[in-house]
Amino acid sequence: MKRLISIAFASSALSTGLAHADETHFTTGIETVTISHMTPQVQVTVRNTSHSPDPAARQLRMVSNDPVVTVRGQFFCNSYSHSTPGESRARRAQVLFGLTAPHANGNGYELLPIGVWGESPAVQYNGARTGENFDIDAVMDLPESWDSEALVTLFFNPVKTVEDHLEDFVSNGAGSPADFLRQDDVFQVEVPVSMTAWCEYGGRWYPGVRQQTVTVSVFYQGDPDITDGAGVVNSVGDVAAPVPNRARTTTSATGNDGGPPARTSRPARATDETPPRRTNPQR
Repeated sequence: MKRLISIAFASSALSTGLAHADETHFTTGIETVTISHMTPQVQVTVRNTSHSPDPAARQLRMVSNDPVVTVRGQFFCNSYSHSTPGESRARRAQVLFGLTAPHANGNGYELLPIGVWGESPAVQYNGARTGENFDIDAVMDLPESWDSEALVTLFFNPVKTVEDHLEDFVSNGAGSPADFLRQDDVFQVEVPVSMTAWCEYGGRWYPGVRQQTVTVSVFYQGDPDITDGAGVVNSVGDVAAPVPNRARTTTSATGNDGGPPARTSRPARATDETPPRRTNPQR
C-alpha cells in the first residue's frame, strides 16, 4: 500500500523531528513497546537497463528483490487499579515504514499516516493478555523505477537516490553523467521504521509507537558501456553505437550476491559520510 502525501503536510511532518534513531509515542492505554531485534541493514541494487550507451537515454532500475526487515519484541498495556472496571488488553501489532504518531479522534485514538508508505500485515491478538510478543517479517515494497514528473511524496525510492547523487556529481563539477554512470558505487540511506501496537480498554483502542531506523545500502552497478559521445561515425549521417551487454546477474536483497561486483578498493566517489535524509523524495 502506498499513500500519496501532500507537499505541505510532508514538510510539516518532517519538521517535527519524528525520525530519531529511537523515539516513542505512547497513549494512555500503552505501557511500553520494546524492540529486542530489528534487521540493522538491508541492501538493494540499481543498474542501467537501457540498450543505449547515451547517458541521457539511461533507464535506471532496481533489479534486486524487495528487502525484508524482521522486527521482534513485546508490548504491554497499562493495567489499572481494581477500582477501575475492565483492564487494557493487547490486541494488535504492525510494522509501518515511514513516520506516524497517535492522534485523539474523540472516540479514542488513531495513527496519523504522516509519512507512511509501506506496512506489514497486522498481527491480531484475542485480548486474553495485557502483553504480547511480536515477530514480524515486513517486506519493504520499493518501486523499481522513478518518474521525474511524479508528484512529490515521502516514499523512499532507491532509483531516485542514485539519480540525486548523479545530479550532485555533475553540479559539483566532479565529471560528466557518463563518468558517474560507468562506476560502481554505494549510497546509504536511513529509513524510519515504526513498530506499532494497540491495546483495548473500555471499548476504545489505544496505540503506541516505537520508531527506529534501518540502513538501506543502495548499490549502483556501473555501466561500462556508457559513453560521452553518441558512438562511432561510419559515414555521414550514419552513427553506429556499440550494443551494450545487458546479461548481468540480477542480485537479491539478501545473501552473498546482493552486493556490487568485487573490488579491491572503494569506488572513486564513495565516502564514509551517510547522505542526509531528503525532505522531498519523489517517485
